[in-house]
Amino acid sequence: MKIRSFPFVAGLACAAAVAAMFAFAQPAAAQTCASPLELPAVGWASGNTCALTNSLPSLQGIPSPQPDAVYRIPRGYGTQFIALQAGSSSLTAFVIKPCGTSGNIQAVTDIPAQGAANLTVTKSPSADSYLVVTGNPADPPVSCGTYSVSRKPMPTDACPDAIPLHSGQSYAGDTCSAAPLSLAMGGFAVNNRAEVYRFNPADLTDRQLYFQAADFDLEVLVATSCSTAPVAVAAIAAGNSGVLDVSALVSGEYRLVVTGDLATIPGDCGAYSMSDRAPGVVYDRATLLAQLAPGYYSEAFSAVPQGGYPGSLTFSQGTFAFSVSAAGSPPSGLWNGPGVISTASASDALRIDFIAAPVLAFGANVWATDAAFNFAAAPVTVTLDDGRSFKFHPGGSDDFRALRFDAPVQWLTISTQPGSGTYPTLDNVVIGQ
Repeated sequence: MKIRSFPFVAGLACAAAVAAMFAFAQPAAAQTCASPLELPAVGWASGNTCALTNSLPSLQGIPSPQPDAVYRIPRGYGTQFIALQAGSSSLTAFVIKPCGTSGNIQAVTDIPAQGAANLTVTKSPSADSYLVVTGNPADPPVSCGTYSVSRKPMPTDACPDAIPLHSGQSYAGDTCSAAPLSLAMGGFAVNNRAEVYRFNPADLTDRQLYFQAADFDLEVLVATSCSTAPVAVAAIAAGNSGVLDVSALVSGEYRLVVTGDLATIPGDCGAYSMSDRAPGVVYDRATLLAQLAPGYYSEAFSAVPQGGYPGSLTFSQGTFAFSVSAAGSPPSGLWNGPGVISTASASDALRIDFIAAPVLAFGANVWATDAAFNFAAAPVTVTLDDGRSFKFHPGGSDDFRALRFDAPVQWLTISTQPGSGTYPTLDNVVIGQ
């Protein structure tokens, strides 16, 4: 995990209004962990860190050499909104729990001179949290100034300039270059830098998004807006890839928030990539054929026997051969339509065994059908012999999917969603190297 510096956010308050507010600043008090101030129930509280001392020289390993004021955020349930304004000097605000140099940082924001910022804190029923107002840790001592704090957030656009997300495109982003956001999304408080996209899950190729987190722990949240609870969430550790499945969402516009892991210190940010196309998957037949070595095998099942078939069917050409059977407990056999292979039972999967030359690529039209072989809008999963699985959401019987392998695959299965009453169906198989 990397901790980046905390650049200032754009100011929201005019200098005259802030100056008038500070004219009624309260007298200096201890304002430490041992004797914290209370946040006002209504209105604003004002202070001046220049009249205080440095009681917290570091915060979870981050040097904090400036004078500081400490406020208690009472334990409880739900989300606490905190609005802050600074006078003529820029300041920084942290939320920590418990209070002390080893307390965990829950949220952080910079407050620019003559400007404002918001914090969103998820309260805990078992322990108080604490707001620390101090000078910017990156400034040389002594950096201090006047400020005001309120429980109510200042007006802000929760999702500014959401980026349109299109199917078939790859996106490379870096949240370190994004603006800090302060979002309350149901029980989730987002205080990190974040990039926000807008999309319709029905437009995605297989109703899934594939992420690669380059150098930080990534968290992605999907909601109908940036102020509602997420309907899908995924966390991807630094250096790893992950999948966000949005297949259960109804058609409509959603917001996708890409940010640092919400459980880590706010300020964690980094690079990532994203696409609705899975790595290693080929999405059209012509592209696959262009990648294969000469001698590949293409089978259209034009002579397949129709109706019920109790055993397996074997097909061969050149150096390649494969068999197709039903896999179940026990299997109910195959049930084929004109030029297509399927199963007799919706609970069975199709199993393909490669029985001749090593296979390094497999492609086919795979989709779900009802009992009458009509197309069914349901997901199909291809599972390899090594346990890897790929979930597809075909838009019709002509949708083609292909997989390339680093090592030969001995067998794979094609299944539909359990309990959906749909049957895995197969046509136009291509295998090769």
